[in-house]
Amino acid sequence: AFNLFVILGHIAVIPTVYSSARMLDLSRWRALGASAFAVLIWYFDGLTHWCWYIGLISYDMVAYMGLFPIALLWSFLRRGGSYKLILMGLFLGILHMVHPYVFLGAAIPMFAMYAMHFRQMRRVDHLRVLLGGVLVVILNLWWLATAIRFWHYVGDSGVLGQGSISLLLSDFFGLISDTTVTGVIGNRTGFRNAALIVGALGILMWRGRKDPRSMPFAVSLLAMIALAYLGGYVWIARQIQPYRHVLPAMFLALIPATDFLFEAF
Repeated sequence: AFNLFVILGHIAVIPTVYSSARMLDLSRWRALGASAFAVLIWYFDGLTHWCWYIGLISYDMVAYMGLFPIALLWSFLRRGGSYKLILMGLFLGILHMVHPYVFLGAAIPMFAMYAMHFRQMRRVDHLRVLLGGVLVVILNLWWLATAIRFWHYVGDSGVLGQGSISLLLSDFFGLISDTTVTGVIGNRTGFRNAALIVGALGILMWRGRKDPRSMPFAVSLLAMIALAYLGGYVWIARQIQPYRHVLPAMFLALIPATDFLFEAF
């Protein structure tokens, strides 16, 4: 079962990213392109590869699987369908059991999407979204209760994965500057840089076309990049190894990046 869990992390990249991209309003071919881009990041980005190589497969998995509940919420807000919120709650609840750090990677874009649609939503829709969040908490009460009970043992754990401004430069050129952050294998960042830079261009393209996806994606990517590279300077952010959050940022950036690349082609 443990080995199959690891295999699942590798083979689920394409179906997860493809289905998420479709719900985030990409055409079939563009969703397939986003899936191909995700495979390149999964196997060749230095941090992604380093994480599953040393056994952090659970965090790697939620970094891209977090796209699915984000896409479900977006699809509900744009097209309705209460079953999507049930699926969102169940899937997000399971992902929190796989790794609780999925919270920020998924919560930031989901809150941005919810805030953008807040005034147009009916009261019953607000209630449905709330119940979806409650479902996530209920599914995770079994370990949350224990974590709260023994919280005083956690202490200061801000050691590994501490981002800094200097890492922006070393990551851009694919250099290793701190092995406690990037690991000891080659810090390959070519596909990461492409996803983030072209993703930013895609968001600008969306904004020029008044595409509603531009605001939540822009807010989410800026927040996660800031957390990844500035989180090491804030005590509370240090406790969650903030540099890790460059991973969900990469996978989220694939959506606007692929849309831009297809338009350019």
